[in-house]
Amino acid sequence: DDVFYGFSTGGALFLVHEGRTFSLMSPSSEATVTLPEPPFWFPTDKISKVAVSDHLVAVLRDSRVSVYTRGGGAAWASTRCMEWAPPAYNSIADIALFQGKLYVLTGEDELHVLDAGDQQITDVCCIRKIPTPSHDYYDLDNLWNNDDYYHGTDMRVRRDYLVVAGNQLLRVELMIVTPAVYPPWRVDTGIDPQQTYRFHVFEAADLSCGHGRWRDVSTLMGRALFVSQSCSESVPAAAGNQFGHAGVREDCIYFVNKDDSTMCWDWPRRRTTHDENPFLDSGVYNMRDQTVSPLPLETSGASTLRTCDGIWPPAWLFPKT
Repeated sequence: DDVFYGFSTGGALFLVHEGRTFSLMSPSSEATVTLPEPPFWFPTDKISKVAVSDHLVAVLRDSRVSVYTRGGGAAWASTRCMEWAPPAYNSIADIALFQGKLYVLTGEDELHVLDAGDQQITDVCCIRKIPTPSHDYYDLDNLWNNDDYYHGTDMRVRRDYLVVAGNQLLRVELMIVTPAVYPPWRVDTGIDPQQTYRFHVFEAADLSCGHGRWRDVSTLMGRALFVSQSCSESVPAAAGNQFGHAGVREDCIYFVNKDDSTMCWDWPRRRTTHDENPFLDSGVYNMRDQTVSPLPLETSGASTLRTCDGIWPPAWLFPKT
């Protein structure tokens, strides 16, 4: 196999090959579609998510979105590839395809909708940033630049996901506590390096009227959420038989996280940690009583992707049958 990196897109796998070429593969039929090389180079190890539809492939990497759009016909032979970056001093938290449109969530909780035209990508800001008081947590992107982490104070960091749930577009805010360890990449403390302890869920409301806002959500209306960095989806709780006899519980969030507690230059240790326990920070969050329980064995048995360069962060996969 020449697969260097793999990502779940929900129903398919986005594969990065050693020659830096891309392809889409169906896990059920193993049918593969090769994508044309982009007209510009970018580091493939910076890719964090890929969103796919019948006519579009969006690649989130290093706070930029690269968008492939397909021309007429069933093949990807006629393809355009363009790029979009957020406003200055902003970052991208997640992307999602919702009702045929590509949405981008920024690190400032802004929501943009992108339109890939013939020559360039245009964007409209659907939900604007609302100034808020300072928080007692840190954005995940800035965690390693903060000296407090190294001086005996447990840190709380935040990660955000965009999840499509039926006719709703949700922002799922995940809170992680990271114990203070000095220095974290050299000391073997025997404790979990990070642990998710809380979620908040918001719905993108009033998008069509030009005055969009984030509205608190206390129930998933008979659904459950599955969140991970490269793939997040929602399923009806009644359709959970495929995950085993326990089924999927409504108003629950099933999550798997990559380990961000080990510094990027300590790759051998981080890779060993994933090989030994790729589900180090994972579980089921119950929105009703705000508790976290372990993942059922049926869900955690086969959710990692192994390539020629080892196991990569765990993700959810929903192959079409």
